[in-house]
Amino acid sequence: MTPIVYRLADNIAQSIRRNDPESSSIEVLRFALIALINAVIVIGSMLVVGALTGHFLDTLIASFAFPVLRYFSGGMHLRSSALCNVISVVIIAICVYTPMEYWYNGLVLNALSIGFLAIYAPSGIKQSKMKKENYFILKCIAILIVSTDFIFHSSVLSIALFAQSVTTVPIFEKWLDRINW
Repeated sequence: MTPIVYRLADNIAQSIRRNDPESSSIEVLRFALIALINAVIVIGSMLVVGALTGHFLDTLIASFAFPVLRYFSGGMHLRSSALCNVISVVIIAICVYTPMEYWYNGLVLNALSIGFLAIYAPSGIKQSKMKKENYFILKCIAILIVSTDFIFHSSVLSIALFAQSVTTVPIFEKWLDRINW
């Protein structure tokens, strides 16, 4: 996290608190704002690079699909939002700039994604306020999201959805813990 992002988030959090004293604490607001500001910077930067390289639509698709699937499937958590943003940029870049034909490769990635999600989703949401009774619904929505690529036939979408579905597999979280990320 950069000092500029931290200061900006802190100023906004204090302003929110001054204007609405019953809002969340400054610490909670700051934490949420840091994540939001980092995400806006990352997605904005990726979209600019995508536009400059002629891959704006692919970048937009990957930047949208990855977090939407993550919302429903859960996944591993990194130790900092800055590291998460860097890894997300790398994943989105791989999705956009990896040349791959959809037929066969995309189908295989979609099938693997559905398998991972059927077994492991939702993952990493134990501390959320979500009731366990709703986990099955989240799993079904996540699988449905991946299944839409059987209609769209998008290699970018299949790579993005596969990358996110892999984050639900517990062995990858253990691996990240081992390398202390």
